[in-house]
Amino acid sequence: MEKKKFGFVNTGASFLLVIFTVLCLVTFATLSVVSANADKKLAQSTTDNTTAYYAACSQAEEGLAALDDALAALYPASGGQGGLEAAVAAAPPTGWTWDGGARTLTADFKISDSQKLAVAVTPHYPGAAGEGYYTVSQWQVENTGTWTPSDTTLNLLPIQ
Repeated sequence: MEKKKFGFVNTGASFLLVIFTVLCLVTFATLSVVSANADKKLAQSTTDNTTAYYAACSQAEEGLAALDDALAALYPASGGQGGLEAAVAAAPPTGWTWDGGARTLTADFKISDSQKLAVAVTPHYPGAAGEGYYTVSQWQVENTGTWTPSDTTLNLLPIQ
């Protein structure tokens, strides 16, 4: 009886296929871990920013409630729209600033070191019972920091 000889080519090819498959699996696993880590960081950053925004919104709502109370106290003695605006301009409620040109009360609420929530309201004399003393005219996130680019170079290929 003759012994069958297995050639190195047949054994080597299957071995190389196994090695290639293992390398592919390791590469894809590494890429998956890196991608999942990046997604986790992005989700955490988004959560932090959203939490800070809604905390500022909550402070703004509390400020609006205090403003509503202050305007309700000024309402009986004001006598009309002009009187209400004059009273507000003479002594703006705490935390609010009167802008005579725009005829609005403004306040800023900090979101982060580089952002704030700017709120502006237009006070008005209520025409009917139960009507509010103001209308919100601005509720906007504004950037307070300045952006500085980290790299100002522009690499161009020389024309030859």
